Amino acid sequence: AISKIESLKIEKKNDEYTLYARIYGDEYDEKKHGFKGTIIKAMTYHMMEIKKLNHIWRIQYVVDI
Repeated sequence: AISKIESLKIEKKNDEYTLYARIYGDEYDEKKHGFKGTIIKAMTYHMMEIKKLNHIWRIQYVVDI
């Protein structure tokens, strides 16, 4: 879960958006978050998409497991 957002900025240049953010999450606790048996190694840029739909920002990304 996100525990703190220190900065968040979205810039639009031509038809492209750039998101700058410093977001912190909870330290993983198996008792609190559970464990399903899959560990995420990293976020990738594969199929990354950032869109604004009806005043809501949607960010899609693929994780490497």
